[in-house]
Amino acid sequence: MNVSKRRSVYTLCAILILLFSGSALGADDPSSESLLPAGLVMEDVFKPGLGSSVGKVEVVQGEVVIIHAGGLSGYRAQKGIPLYTGDTIITLDTGRTKFKLNDGSILTLAPETKLVINRSVYDPEKKTRSSYIDLSLGKARFWVTKFSNFKRSVFKVKTPTAVCGVRGSDFIGIATVNRSEFIALEKTLFVVLSLAFPEGEPLSASDFERVVVEKGKQPWKDSLTPEQIEQLKKLFVIILEMVGPEWEGTVEELAELISDDELIDPDALRELEELLEDILEEEEKHENEDEHSKDLEEEILEEEHEDHIKEMEKVVEEIPLPDFPVTPF
Repeated sequence: MNVSKRRSVYTLCAILILLFSGSALGADDPSSESLLPAGLVMEDVFKPGLGSSVGKVEVVQGEVVIIHAGGLSGYRAQKGIPLYTGDTIITLDTGRTKFKLNDGSILTLAPETKLVINRSVYDPEKKTRSSYIDLSLGKARFWVTKFSNFKRSVFKVKTPTAVCGVRGSDFIGIATVNRSEFIALEKTLFVVLSLAFPEGEPLSASDFERVVVEKGKQPWKDSLTPEQIEQLKKLFVIILEMVGPEWEGTVEELAELISDDELIDPDALRELEELLEDILEEEEKHENEDEHSKDLEEEILEEEHEDHIKEMEKVVEEIPLPDFPVTPF
């Protein structure tokens, strides 16, 4: 690995360590432990839930816990673990996760979030989809698959103060006990109903609009600036996913995506450094392989060219020349 690439790796890791140290020193004692139910027992071996799987975990950063319906056993989320109806997914203070439902919808949870998959039924043969998600606390981004030709397509997100209904969209939900926010991203349309006023008219929102529902109050909406939208998106950046094979940017660009107030798990930092080293070494290996392949390809082409010339010469010798005075061509 050349010196400049190695320096970039260490520079990024140093930046992340400083961010972590500064955030940790300025933060209060983590309160996300209270998200876990009393008496929860963490199991070392994952056990499936009841029924068929409704999705699976795709990416995990930091500590994320999965609890099956009606159980007091917790499982640490890992990539590839299946999810079931009734599963509760909890991200602790440095945890983030992304998972995909069977209908293709993708949900990403920011730190200190509690979400329950109350229902997720997807039947492409009958052209029906019905999903009900409970966002009890925290922040989640929803990429909901759109099925325009389905007979029934329902996707609802409930918070302590509101219910949001969509058919296919990209939006962010933020929930506390007394306040909910739903932010529509690009090419999105949803409707929100206050639980305090179930007979009231739902409030609709589209691209970059926000609906706010406070406890006991009528919902209201406003528009967010592009800068506010970008800051919200950063909440759902999963570092370990970004430095995977699909990452095409530089380490400097990656560092710029990390906001000053983000908490980064020290274990994730170590894993990040290893991943960056592996990626750069893999790139260098591919460069060497490409150069070798290029040389080999040139040799093969040269040999093929020589064989082609010889074959052409042989063919030309067999072609009878015209009698003069015809002008040669």
